[in-house]
Amino acid sequence: MESAPKKVHPPAKPNRQSARKNKELNEKSASVLKEILLLLVFVAFLFYIAQADKDQQKTFYETQSLSKNILQKYDVIRTPDKFYMWAEDVLLRTLYPATWYNGKDMKYLDRQFANNTGSFRLGPPRLTQVRHLPDVMTRNAFHDLGWSLGLGNVSGNCWRFEVKDLLAHANDTFHCKNHHSFDVPLGHVAAVSFLGILRDNQFFDKYTKSVTITVNFYNPSLKLFSIVKMVIDRSGVGHLMPTAAITSFRLFQYESDADYMKLFVHIVFTFLFAVILCNELKSMEYMGREYFTKWNALGFVSLIGTATTISVFIKRYVVASETLDIISKSKVPI
Repeated sequence: MESAPKKVHPPAKPNRQSARKNKELNEKSASVLKEILLLLVFVAFLFYIAQADKDQQKTFYETQSLSKNILQKYDVIRTPDKFYMWAEDVLLRTLYPATWYNGKDMKYLDRQFANNTGSFRLGPPRLTQVRHLPDVMTRNAFHDLGWSLGLGNVSGNCWRFEVKDLLAHANDTFHCKNHHSFDVPLGHVAAVSFLGILRDNQFFDKYTKSVTITVNFYNPSLKLFSIVKMVIDRSGVGHLMPTAAITSFRLFQYESDADYMKLFVHIVFTFLFAVILCNELKSMEYMGREYFTKWNALGFVSLIGTATTISVFIKRYVVASETLDIISKSKVPI
């Protein structure tokens, strides 16, 4: 049999202060782990959104496709005659195709697509001319041919483009001003005839400051809208200076299954951001001014930037939806 111990010590008194410190330490450790885990998940969703919303390859393909077809020989324009030749041989043939390579006539829907591209034209091309302000010496420069001078309400003399053959076309070139624009007629034959009228009536003359052609496109396979803006400048001395810019952008946001996956990620990201923001506000209320003396201030500034980005995204989505609604309700000729 085992013998009893010679000396029995009484149980030690509980150290409540040490136990309290250990409990507080465990609670702080758990809170820090939760914050780190929440931040890691937040950063993971942020990284996914930043990478998933990139459509640079699609945009590059769309830009290259439009540039190779519409802007052929565009950079060699140096005189008004070359401008008219380029517009008839390249621009109008690209915008208004009529036959396939084998000579067969295109169907109506196929003719709406720009030649050799996957984008169809939205509405007619828009041609705008900005003219130099006329002075007293040029008052009697033109009488019956194309441009004439009139009396404006603001800057005195102004230009008016009066051609009887253009009265049947929708444009605003007949008003007395120095900024004139009109829509190019739909159809290759009508557009060529219209261009000939402009050439015969010296629409592009020595008082022309710049001529801008704007064409809108939509690529249904890439879901991209594009604006091709071509500016031919004559503000300096000498030959013309052509420049061009193609801007592609998305208006449709959520259509396919992948898009709805992005929508889910956006919602979760916004929820996580709201949780983190609430935690920071609680910490700010608890710590007071001391909150801004540490690195917390830098984190709070980043949260403000994130909130601004989310607000801009929501505003962009609302504007895009309103724009699409306007497009769907408008009766733009094609």
